[in-house]
Amino acid sequence: MDGEYNALINKFAADKQQTGFLYQFCLIIHCIFGYSLEETDRIVYEGEDDITIYYHNEKAHLIQAKHSVQGEAGSISNMDPSFWKTINNWLKLKDAFQNDNHKKSFFENRRFRLITNKAINNEFWNRAQSVKNGTTEISDIKKYLKQITTENDQIKDCIERLLKLKSQELRQFVMNFDVEIIADPFKKAKEALNLVCIDSARADDLLNQLLGKLSLEFYDDVTNSIKFDLTIKEFIDKFKPMFVSEKNLPEYVSEYKDIEIPENISSMNMSRQLEIVNLIKGPDFLPKQYKHFYSYNRNVADNIQKCIWQESDNDRFETEAQSHWEPIHEEQKANYEYTDRDKDVAAKHFGAICFQRTMQKDFLQMPLNFCKGCYLKLSDDLKIGWHMEWEKHMKKQNYE
Repeated sequence: MDGEYNALINKFAADKQQTGFLYQFCLIIHCIFGYSLEETDRIVYEGEDDITIYYHNEKAHLIQAKHSVQGEAGSISNMDPSFWKTINNWLKLKDAFQNDNHKKSFFENRRFRLITNKAINNEFWNRAQSVKNGTTEISDIKKYLKQITTENDQIKDCIERLLKLKSQELRQFVMNFDVEIIADPFKKAKEALNLVCIDSARADDLLNQLLGKLSLEFYDDVTNSIKFDLTIKEFIDKFKPMFVSEKNLPEYVSEYKDIEIPENISSMNMSRQLEIVNLIKGPDFLPKQYKHFYSYNRNVADNIQKCIWQESDNDRFETEAQSHWEPIHEEQKANYEYTDRDKDVAAKHFGAICFQRTMQKDFLQMPLNFCKGCYLKLSDDLKIGWHMEWEKHMKKQNYE
């Protein structure tokens, strides 16, 4: 980025009082778990703004936090200096770019959010909402700005910068400008944590731990002249022990109801593996197994999307499951090799025993149904099987 632009960012990054720190750290937690962020998205504290989210698609979300102590919150009026100062700071960032391409794409590639505990009673904001809703034109905002009279130099400067914008630029800014009112940041942070923490009582403890850890992390960064800048994956890796441990892993497993059974269930590898050991007895058997299979996959996908689990956790589940299946299959294979029974009948018989015993093995203190789903998923991926010669049978079927 341009040197002047970076210098301006550093100028905006001022020391905060303890209340401001906690307010903004609560907002960081709210952003990470309340917004739909990807693992590669980055969150920066005191960068382009109080909080800045850099998305993987190279767009950015600038978040300005304005917090007033209880009893002084009031509302954001038409002439509220802090409201106009916030907008002016964003406009100054654009003007600080010396690269014309950066200036042209500034509003297109950024979203602007003011988070405050104040109510908002501001005409500029009301007209901006009307533009977003398609009930008024951008020219109406320009007309309103020209009518404003004030002796406040900061407000004057902001209005002048807004009026200098081309209509398309002003429209882009208005469309990407938002206000979020958060009266109680601690409550908001806990609500975000509740999305990833089943036990609400644990969310309280987790918030306290996170706020303490974030404060220490920020202190270390300031002491070492390092900017607080983490991808979502890095954040989860750093603070993950607070979320996921051997003891609380089961808390993140959900039960899903009204699971739709696919029409092609019988053609799934999972089903074919059960069929070759003659285990499909009655119309309810396959749907029951599919529900385990679906629930496992859904739990993994949901928790990875929430950044609570990672792909490495999925690998861990599968490795554990395979380690429980393997000795059972080897034992039954030994019985199969030494039996005097018809080999085809024996392969199916011992395969059925392998399935039944494996499906009773839990791991990592996870619910048994979750473990069953993992075994079935592995069988669908052709990583494990039940028949004594399952690989040969499945390979043959795939060629037919």
